Amino acid sequence: MASSIFIKNIIENKKHFSDEKLDNLLNIYCQMTKEVAVLNKMFPDRKFVVAKNLLESVGEAIAINRYGISFDNKKDNNFPGSIYSHPVQLRIVRQDEVKIHFYGAEVPIGAYLLVLYMDENGQFFEVYNGSFSMVWDSINKSDKLYNKHVELDKLRKIQSNRYNMPRLDSYPRVIKWKK
Repeated sequence: MASSIFIKNIIENKKHFSDEKLDNLLNIYCQMTKEVAVLNKMFPDRKFVVAKNLLESVGEAIAINRYGISFDNKKDNNFPGSIYSHPVQLRIVRQDEVKIHFYGAEVPIGAYLLVLYMDENGQFFEVYNGSFSMVWDSINKSDKLYNKHVELDKLRKIQSNRYNMPRLDSYPRVIKWKK
């Protein structure tokens, strides 16, 4: 049943695009990161980076393509994505830690957190796919901007300890991250 709803959501989602376009996007992003590495070697006293919002845009493209998530609610800084009327916070990272945030009184019921990891070759892996509040409530400390930082290994442990936790379907299936 859930997979038929997922397929219907992809068909209705006008932002869906082909796997070929997604592969091209990932290849371009990887080429850009390689060029930035060359710049860093050429100018060791400077620090060049690929903009973080570009990585987030790549993550959104993956989420639209593989999970059927819609990002029509960009005004909501907490949960800009949604699927089946449930809010979704997406994080895509290239390091061993992720920052999640929530500004408000109460986390919405049924909110999802999707954390993807992208390696240097443009391969992406699913680190965490499930309840936002389960992760949010498990982290006690927040920084001065009310962000909470969590290591990817801790996310994997939270995910593996919750067998019946609702999760977002992906098609084709996204590979689980293994360190």
